Amino acid sequence: MHNRPLGEHRMLRACLPLAVAAFGLFVCFWQLGAQSISSGDESIHVRVVQSMIESGRWVSPTLDGQLYFGKPPFKLLLSKLVVMVLGQSNFAFRALDGLAGFCTIMLTYVLGGLLFRSGVIGAVAALLLATNHSFIFEHVVREAVQDSMRSEEHTSELQSHSFISYA
Repeated sequence: MHNRPLGEHRMLRACLPLAVAAFGLFVCFWQLGAQSISSGDESIHVRVVQSMIESGRWVSPTLDGQLYFGKPPFKLLLSKLVVMVLGQSNFAFRALDGLAGFCTIMLTYVLGGLLFRSGVIGAVAALLLATNHSFIFEHVVREAVQDSMRSEEHTSELQSHSFISYA
């Protein structure tokens, strides 16, 4: 047996991203639609998406008959597309947030691996994020709000900067 550092084993390098992805999918999508829509921001965003579907408007979201630009409309538009494909359900309203959370976990894996030149460190960083209660349950991954997309955008920006810096 060769004495290689843990991160250099071929099997580990092949399985680690799959394990992180499987765990990330589980955390972000398992019973995503089980809870009822919460009051506050989530119910507002769901009502805006429902209004966009009912009115057929794609660009100008409304809430209770009034134009609603309290949040950027792009995420609302994407949510509308997802709900139109999956049908109106708690899962459908939150699916985009689950996907954004999953992407954030995977980007964290890649960013950690890039910055520290170790897939193991990237996996640890991704798993720490995936098990962070606030990230998963409080206004990011498991609620139909704007914050999940913002988290993914910020992580993408960090990763882009890292690619440019290390290229």
